[in-house]
Amino acid sequence: EGKGGEGGSNGEKPTLVKVSSIPLTWRAIDLRKFFKDFIEAERFVLFNFKGRREKLLQHASRKQKQKQRQPPEVQCCLLKLQQQHALTFYKAYHRRPWSPLDPNLGACAVSSADGWYPKELRQAGAATGNLYLTIRQRNDLKLATAAGELRAPPGWPRGLVGTSARELQELAAAKESATVSASLAATNKKRKSFDGLGASIASSSGAVGSGRGMDFAAKMMKKYGWEEGVGIGKRNQGISAPIEAQAIPGRRGIGFEVTPAEEDAERRQRNKESRMRKRVARRKRREEKEAQKLNRMFH
Repeated sequence: EGKGGEGGSNGEKPTLVKVSSIPLTWRAIDLRKFFKDFIEAERFVLFNFKGRREKLLQHASRKQKQKQRQPPEVQCCLLKLQQQHALTFYKAYHRRPWSPLDPNLGACAVSSADGWYPKELRQAGAATGNLYLTIRQRNDLKLATAAGELRAPPGWPRGLVGTSARELQELAAAKESATVSASLAATNKKRKSFDGLGASIASSSGAVGSGRGMDFAAKMMKKYGWEEGVGIGKRNQGISAPIEAQAIPGRRGIGFEVTPAEEDAERRQRNKESRMRKRVARRKRREEKEAQKLNRMFH
């Protein structure tokens, strides 16, 4: 049988099918195991389970309802199937127990949700081919639309239940390749920006007046008679190269000078403080390990 896509290969309109009596504790992953054959054959057009509660109708009188035990709460869902697969789905899953190990869960119930029935079902008397939707079918359609059962979520083209494992793998591979491409594009963009920054730095380095800030300072000084390579001052007795910034360790000010003995004392003090910090950190880690061990013993 061909795989059922939206619209089908024969151009048939998908039919709405209702799956009811789903146990209240079941989720989409449980339904994926139950309908595994149909899912892997990709026959569902859309099966997006949202855990919608089903309202059971009771036709007994008020007194009988009070005496009877309340029926268990169950869930239901509308799904889309191609008409060519609807009969196969009905024969495979209608009245099939949800779990052979737990008969209390009941059985799967399959019915039409849009008034369309296969010819074989009409002949068998299992259903009647109504041309118009019943009130209950209209309510089901309205509730399913509001719950989002007839809309595929992102990344699940056939719904949370109907999407096959092959389609999920293909989507994951496509997403991974798109992520890798975006990462490569971002890396190339950064590399280009770094290359441009390096070129600008290389062009600005060198002699005085080649950088943007030095250009402005050189122009200002040239207005007052300064020439490149000549010392500053009235008689050109000053420096001819700009003052370079130097890193000063500790909290010393500009021009502060220390003797070798003082520098040695400062180095010893810094080493002592570093050893104290490491000792405190080791003690803290040891206390945390002991606390974790006590928690594991008593909890």
